[in-house]
Amino acid sequence: MDDVAPSPSCDPLGFVWEYALHWREPNLDPQPLALGHRSFGELVHALIGGVLRNGAPRNVDEIEIALADEANRLSDAWPIARAVPPGLLWRHTMSLARERASRGLRDALGKPRGTSWTELAFGEATDGAHPWTTPMPVPIGTTGVAFRGRIDRLDEDGSKGSAIITDYKAGAAPERKKTVVFDRGTELQRVFYALAAGSLLPDVRNIESRLTYLRHEPARTLNLVHDELVTAIEQAVSFTAAGVELQRSGQIAPGPQPEFFDSISVALPSDLEAYRRIKQRPFAQVNSQLSRLWSSP
Repeated sequence: MDDVAPSPSCDPLGFVWEYALHWREPNLDPQPLALGHRSFGELVHALIGGVLRNGAPRNVDEIEIALADEANRLSDAWPIARAVPPGLLWRHTMSLARERASRGLRDALGKPRGTSWTELAFGEATDGAHPWTTPMPVPIGTTGVAFRGRIDRLDEDGSKGSAIITDYKAGAAPERKKTVVFDRGTELQRVFYALAAGSLLPDVRNIESRLTYLRHEPARTLNLVHDELVTAIEQAVSFTAAGVELQRSGQIAPGPQPEFFDSISVALPSDLEAYRRIKQRPFAQVNSQLSRLWSSP
């Protein structure tokens, strides 16, 4: 997963360019010196997923043995299909990814969680085993929008009627005193994952949705449960309705200035600072329904 790229939920114009017009930034580097943030996150997820496909480890020794096997497999498999750094740098990258994957797996040790699923697709037909009651996309309230996706990790305990959703992040946790819910629109995934789990697992009564940040030692996990999670889902549905209205109206404007470089900015006027200053008022008017999301903790 990409830890720094702007989220489509933070940029209505970027959403149209990426998902309606399918604009993509070309990859012109046949052998990078380092994996990008998105690719590195995908490598960490691949390590965790490879371990969990054989069952959740019960202790640290099992984690390290399984990770060593999966790291050896991916060290050979990834360079066949993807651009990776030269040999020495690739081995260093794999070592870093393995450390972060280990933190995520160790964070889940403790009380039994039932059945563990990894890279679990929902909202679409699949040949693999899954716990869902239907392969249909999940409706978002009454917005007319339905969605599908892939959950990093789902631990379901049918006997207790509980489910734990974990969204792994290869980067660092936000340094805030307030509870992180949407993180200014960049962390909507786990809330929608909880909405999907509640819709597709009718026997589950208690859902916990977690963000686990792997840059820390030990990993740092931020939970949403009970009333906080219910409120977050209601707000996410409301924000989706606002986004739908924007798209249907045709009034599409850029979102807030991204903290990091945004590849789609090359399609905007070259003097971005002056452009945003001149257009500040009309942009704010168009995006007013989403401004609360972009300022949310």
